[in-house]
Amino acid sequence: MLNKLKTESFWYLASPYSHDDGRVRDARAMAVNDFAGNLLALGVHVYSPIWATHRACINFELPKDHLFWLAFNKDFIDPASGVIVCDIDGWRESKGCQQEIEYARDTGKPLWLCDDRLNLKAL
Repeated sequence: MLNKLKTESFWYLASPYSHDDGRVRDARAMAVNDFAGNLLALGVHVYSPIWATHRACINFELPKDHLFWLAFNKDFIDPASGVIVCDIDGWRESKGCQQEIEYARDTGKPLWLCDDRLNLKAL
């Protein structure tokens, strides 16, 4: 099923991030790194805003909430082939993930849920 994700473009990788506990944010960033690395190793091009900005959030004390990142994230969802949601604890409750999912649906993007074994389920 992963073959359908091998496109000329990239997929936007959505995952939860915001949490009051920095250790939870770190764990979520590590988990999405694992998803991204495994998908990239299989030839699926992905972009993750968490993967790309986690260190900057820490080093520059950037806001950790979904409102700050919404416009930034939309700029990367727009050119993406679609959205893959990482099945990481908290994705259902994550306001950011839910906004990314809603935006993907509103713009007609394919939307997949991916578990840690890289099994896909249409959302």
